[in-house]
Amino acid sequence: MMVPMRMSAADARAALSGVAPSPRTRMERRDADGMLLERPAGPPPGVVAIEAAVLVPIYSAGDELVLVFTLRSDGLRQHAGQMAFPGGRVDEEDETPLAAAEREAREELGTALGTWHAWGPLPSVYIAPTNFRMHPFVAYAPTRPVMHASEHEIAEVVEIPLSSLTGPDVFAYETRPYAGRIVQEPVFRHGPYRIWGATALVVDELLARLEAGR
Repeated sequence: MMVPMRMSAADARAALSGVAPSPRTRMERRDADGMLLERPAGPPPGVVAIEAAVLVPIYSAGDELVLVFTLRSDGLRQHAGQMAFPGGRVDEEDETPLAAAEREAREELGTALGTWHAWGPLPSVYIAPTNFRMHPFVAYAPTRPVMHASEHEIAEVVEIPLSSLTGPDVFAYETRPYAGRIVQEPVFRHGPYRIWGATALVVDELLARLEAGR
């Protein structure tokens, strides 16, 4: 799959509003023998998932579209040291999951209210180890915003051109322990950074929709 090396914001938004592509198995984990390990779509019977939301921030830089990630601090209780999108739990005072994602983005990135313009949702992702159901929302800024990352939560703000996530050597499977077994984890690689888990699922969905709609 290849997204054009350069894609305008208007083309990207139009692509994201089109028909969703068919699900792909490449994002499933594999066991030591290469067999697919299907991800659970939701919690087990009798368990209520914790609702969470993330913003998938994109800004224009010349003729590039740039994705904004956060590298979570090592001292956090959950998902420490992982690449993520800004977001968190949906609180009672949040009117909608999108409102929660926008609030968390302001808190984590230090961007002003109204910086990011919501384009629309991507499919939710269930994160079994922490029982979160994550609702992602793509949002756009016409230029690079001023960002002051939360020192408590964020070790680094990582900005990756969209085109850098589409090359032939970016997607791979890497071995890691998971749930008491060794698995082959699908990852996106960019320099020293590894994007995996729920964040990788969102990235793959974003790229798939852009490819299908171009």
